[in-house]
Amino acid sequence: MCLALGCGGNDTQQTPTGDGVSSVTLGEDDSGDQDATSSDSLGDDSSDKLDVSNGSGDSGSADDGGPMGECQKVDLLFVIDNSGSMQDEQASLVASFEGFVAGIQAELSQAESYHIGVVTTDAYSGNGSGCNTLGALVTSTSGDASSNTNCEPFSSGARYLDETEPDLAAKFSCIAQVGISGSGDEIQAQAGYHALSPLMNGPGACNEGFIRDDALLVVVIISDENDQEVCVPFFGCMGGSEGDPVDWFEKFKAYKNGIQENIVVLALVGDGDNSCGADNCSRLIALTNWFFNGSVGDICAPSYETFFNDAIAVIDDACDNFTPPE
Repeated sequence: MCLALGCGGNDTQQTPTGDGVSSVTLGEDDSGDQDATSSDSLGDDSSDKLDVSNGSGDSGSADDGGPMGECQKVDLLFVIDNSGSMQDEQASLVASFEGFVAGIQAELSQAESYHIGVVTTDAYSGNGSGCNTLGALVTSTSGDASSNTNCEPFSSGARYLDETEPDLAAKFSCIAQVGISGSGDEIQAQAGYHALSPLMNGPGACNEGFIRDDALLVVVIISDENDQEVCVPFFGCMGGSEGDPVDWFEKFKAYKNGIQENIVVLALVGDGDNSCGADNCSRLIALTNWFFNGSVGDICAPSYETFFNDAIAVIDDACDNFTPPE
């Protein structure tokens, strides 16, 4: 298949490597059962698999000779922090998106269908009435530094983008520039797993049809603040997502039929010693660390291109080992 691509900062225990990618080993307090690591960049041999069109032409079909376990569908969910410090990071994400999706398509040549959606780390007020709740996919934006646009209609006919979108990069730029007027109480993990819940994906719901049982799920979390209770003088305490990283892991896994191998989690987050003032996102790293297919990058990196290039290898491996639901 062919995707039509147009032209168009805070708590961790990782150490930036200078290229925006790091391996992570956690201490005892928050650690998961796997280490989140980044993989090697794609080799040059993938370039002949990709045909990036301007919305026309035949996209081909799945690789009939591939192993039965290879994924045929991919659902991409971006969880984007929309608090006051995230303007530059949202711009970097948008700038890296086209190459990221093109690279996935090149490496996963057998995949026939993609769903792509964005949620914010709060109940997003930019969405229309009825879907301005936590975990609802973004279709319109508002607030400071946002695209301030109704991004619909989408060619999917739903509230998410798919492979039929004539200018996918432009549409993603619209929904991903969610602005910086959001709540300072970021609940990144809860926003992510709420977006996958049956309540949000059932008939007539805000995310109807987005998450598919037979698709590889890729969750991209981008935030410069940790997902935890924060207490501010005179304002009280704000709680973050309910529970601990292992509880969040179980929620994500439950919404994918209990098969964690069918989930990839990519976290662009901060550490305790960085150039952009991002917090140490230890709990978000811990969540990522629970997954076999987890990768952590530095949100302070000047470009996210290297991180996403390396993450494609993680996604490809997960697709090769996809376990079809019973």
